[in-house]
Amino acid sequence: MSLSEIIRQTNLNHNVVKKRIGKMVQMGLVKEKSFGRIRIYVINQENPNIRLLLNLTRKTSYEPLRE
Repeated sequence: MSLSEIIRQTNLNHNVVKKRIGKMVQMGLVKEKSFGRIRIYVINQENPNIRLLLNLTRKTSYEPLRE
């Protein structure tokens, strides 16, 4: 997702989003891919903390009760 798209979806200030995304890249939570001037950010699914969070999210997602 591009920085512009993240800003649009979160309705946050450009500088705030840029700073936070940069911090997440430094921490290894997010990967940055460059295509010329365009930068795309994706969740780093190789990071053990992200894998743990994704597994937790999958396990706790709502499933209707079956009778």
